[in-house]
Amino acid sequence: MTDKFPSYIKTFQYKGGFNKWVYDTLKKLSEGEDSNEESQTSSTKNISFIIQDSEGTGIRGANITLVKGNDSYSNGSNGTGSSGGSNINEIPYGEYTLTVSVVGYNTFEETVTIDENYPSSKTITLTEKVYYFTSYSDENATTEWGSGSVKETGVSSNGFTEVEVLTNDSDESFIGQKFYITSDAEPDSNNVYLLYTDAGSTSAEIYVKISTTE
Repeated sequence: MTDKFPSYIKTFQYKGGFNKWVYDTLKKLSEGEDSNEESQTSSTKNISFIIQDSEGTGIRGANITLVKGNDSYSNGSNGTGSSGGSNINEIPYGEYTLTVSVVGYNTFEETVTIDENYPSSKTITLTEKVYYFTSYSDENATTEWGSGSVKETGVSSNGFTEVEVLTNDSDESFIGQKFYITSDAEPDSNNVYLLYTDAGSTSAEIYVKISTTE
């Protein structure tokens, strides 16, 4: 406090009389101002996020946003790193909608209150977004071949989205194989779609209906 004591106050360091009263008053005011500055606390939060799958493996490219009214804070356009980690810094205290999204996984959303009690490190587990299919021999769905499930891989090109087969009850050799389907395919629409072995130029000669429920 002594070092910060204003030099203009020191000029009143006299004993007794009006000058001492001025000195004491200015000293108290100065000490009060310094005390207020020292008592101020931070009203923002830095948060480190880890985004992982159900097996605990970090998910790359996940977008994290915190929204409060017209205010929005995010981890940037590149998303999380290879280990699923990312930071959002200097988040003002308040109530936010926390959203985590990435291709191939169900979107995570919750309401959170950011304050001094909110953890500075948070791990969020995402579940895979799975689509179910029934396969057919032709576009008229004349003969049913089998059924199974697929997930998006995050790869897309020329208006087609790559999917990976997770299960297939008629031929397990399809599990792990990747196909392309038009990106505007609508699950639960009862429409029949042709699968491709590449981005739309080579037919796999497999037709499917896609749904969000098994």
